[in-house]
Amino acid sequence: YKKAIPEYQLLIDKFPASRLCAEAQYRIGECYMKLGDYAQARIEYAVVLDRYSETPFRSAAAYGTALSYLREGDLREARRRLENFLGLYGDSPEALNGRLSLAEALEGLGEIDEALKVLTALEQDYPNREVILRKVDSLLKKKGGGAS
Repeated sequence: YKKAIPEYQLLIDKFPASRLCAEAQYRIGECYMKLGDYAQARIEYAVVLDRYSETPFRSAAAYGTALSYLREGDLREARRRLENFLGLYGDSPEALNGRLSLAEALEGLGEIDEALKVLTALEQDYPNREVILRKVDSLLKKKGGGAS
């Protein structure tokens, strides 16, 4: 990932009018996420949101920003960002994972009932239903309200 960042930046610098710049900028943010540099990832995603707002990468950058807070452990900010993301981009390709991430943030905040509501609503839509069922089962055990 460290080697990919300057290559993406080179593409942006050499071909600033290219339609690929939005994706390259987004990929820079992804590289920083993979490296665990969440603050820098947010900076890179902000460039996508500011400079490439009319591209499909806008919703992905908004989700990446919210996810960076979750990965960093700032659950309150993650929740706020995820709720905002879902309000703005609820029909985006990232929305299902956004809802799953929101449930994770809610669980971390100890809001088990809210997390269960999000997961229950997600159960029919999520491509791998088994993942949701396992998470629901885990939360019910945490809550003390069920066994598998």
